[in-house]
Amino acid sequence: MDITPNPICFEWYEQKKALEREERRKGREEALRELALTATIISGIILILLISYVVKNIISFVISKIRSKRVGEVTQTPIIPFRSEGFKDYISLPSDSQIISIRFNGFGFGEEGHDFIPLKRTTSGSYFTYQMFGDNRIQVTYYVEEGVSYAAGFCIYVKNPMIGVPIVANEENEEESILSSISEDESPYWGKRLERLVNNGVLPRDMETIV
Repeated sequence: MDITPNPICFEWYEQKKALEREERRKGREEALRELALTATIISGIILILLISYVVKNIISFVISKIRSKRVGEVTQTPIIPFRSEGFKDYISLPSDSQIISIRFNGFGFGEEGHDFIPLKRTTSGSYFTYQMFGDNRIQVTYYVEEGVSYAAGFCIYVKNPMIGVPIVANEENEEESILSSISEDESPYWGKRLERLVNNGVLPRDMETIV
């Protein structure tokens, strides 16, 4: 029996297959467009985060450079930060002083002689380091913040208090001894008399002593 294909049915079948192929092609193109859009959004977010990270690091680097100016370079000649022509007379510190603490700008005194507390708010992850110089005679306290080390202060340990008593420059020709007033004070620090001397500018504000 001879069966001749119906040309109408064959044409309809071809059209159906062509429509299916076209729909699949459009579906793939739509999926690719959505994928490209998603990739663009993700790339944009990553780029924004990367730019923010770089900008943050640049800002932190600039700030750290500005702050690091408080840490001077090592030189072969001493650097005196102010004029000292008027400093002719001297006042001796207490002869039995054992620990002398000197803070730097931006830090206050803590509970111990080697403790120096930042006056401004500290950041997370900051910490202190210590370095001893001169046969355990001078210890420097460093405050480390965001990888930058700042000298917070230092304390001088007087091994034999009665020998080599340290002195402080005096510009006001103050002759009154502070030893008697300090010995009468029960405080472990210099007491009210020292506070008055400091307020009057005879002694620097950034110095404390433990006797």
